[in-house]
Amino acid sequence: AARTATGEDGTFTLALPPGVRAIRVRAPGFAEETRALPLLLTKALVIVLRPALAERLTVTATLLPTRLAETPASLVVLGPEGLAVTAASRLDDALRQVVGFGLFRRTGSRTANPTAQGVSLRGLGASGASRALVLVDGQTLNDPFGGWVYWGRVPRDAVGGVEVLRGGASDLYGSTALGGVVQVLTRPLPPGPELRAEASAGNEGTLDGSLAMEGRAGAWGSRLAAAGFRTDGYVPVEEPSRGSVDTRAASRNGVVDLRIERSWAERGRVFARGAFFGESRENGTPLQTNDTRVREGALGGEWSSPGLGSLRARLDLASQVFNQSFTAVSADRKGETLTRRQRVPARSARLALQWRRALGGKHVALAGLEVRNVKGASDELAFAAGLPTANVDAGGRARTVGVFAEDLFQVTSRIRRAASPRRGPSRPPRP
Repeated sequence: AARTATGEDGTFTLALPPGVRAIRVRAPGFAEETRALPLLLTKALVIVLRPALAERLTVTATLLPTRLAETPASLVVLGPEGLAVTAASRLDDALRQVVGFGLFRRTGSRTANPTAQGVSLRGLGASGASRALVLVDGQTLNDPFGGWVYWGRVPRDAVGGVEVLRGGASDLYGSTALGGVVQVLTRPLPPGPELRAEASAGNEGTLDGSLAMEGRAGAWGSRLAAAGFRTDGYVPVEEPSRGSVDTRAASRNGVVDLRIERSWAERGRVFARGAFFGESRENGTPLQTNDTRVREGALGGEWSSPGLGSLRARLDLASQVFNQSFTAVSADRKGETLTRRQRVPARSARLALQWRRALGGKHVALAGLEVRNVKGASDELAFAAGLPTANVDAGGRARTVGVFAEDLFQVTSRIRRAASPRRGPSRPPRP
């Protein structure tokens, strides 16, 4: 093989060794182009590169690798280049460049209460409980009991891109995707060891850092990623109305994420993932605080056979606790009284199976089964005049089973037919 680089005008010359029958051209921001060479090259070879966006493979809209230009849905893709150049330090702030994306409140996850971080796409169902599903490599990020999202659970240096599917996707993802899907995709593991790190500091005592160590050694691959963030925050109340009770909305969080996988050439792979996330916030007064602890894990694999197709399976587990306190602030904002303390424990388990097979060059079929079990509670202690007066408990368990199928057929070069029915019997919540 031989290599060369083009000049400023895009031209190049290359001495080809005997036996070379193809040439491959790469350029940042463009799709890779491979061109077969004639036995006798008698004139200059002209190669036109197309923008990479049209050639980018996506998986969110159809659960199958599909070129973005052929996706029959409203899908926006943010690649690593787009995320790297944004000035936003938080993932939810970076997603604000996507038309139609928004949170329940205008304040971002840097200082907003977690229960106000529900996702809204195209203005559908703007509330604390998201009407859009948020995933990281297929694993749910939404709180299993409340539906809101902890955006700091994914280390920034592990993020390889984000796909935003705007519009209903309940046929493939269930009722949690009424407004659409936001899927965070991690970077593919490099062939050798690689270390990435970044850190930043700003006013209001803001510190932010992220680290990722990853790579492959033979058939094994692993990634250890971590991130931390802290800020003293700002005082949420405007200065003329402030009192002695008003303090800064400080926050701090950290996450550690470990992934290990084993592959067998083109036949399949298995993986295991575990992560821990912790967060604490001060919400503008001394007694208004909240904190969260999340532990999650995943096991899965994929196996392919030329005659039988591809089978994918995964098991996701998560356990978390959210604590919060509420107060009543006096009219002169010189004092506050505790009114309620809340504890929200939740556990979730999800089993997903998918089978797919190409039925000829233009026809692909997919079938899947998804079983999800969620158990959660809201345990509240009410206060009056600063003294505990009553326990208010609520909660339950919900089990959802979904069976779905998808049929994709390329009718012509410009027309693709997609059909995807879903059957989703569910068991209503019970105490």
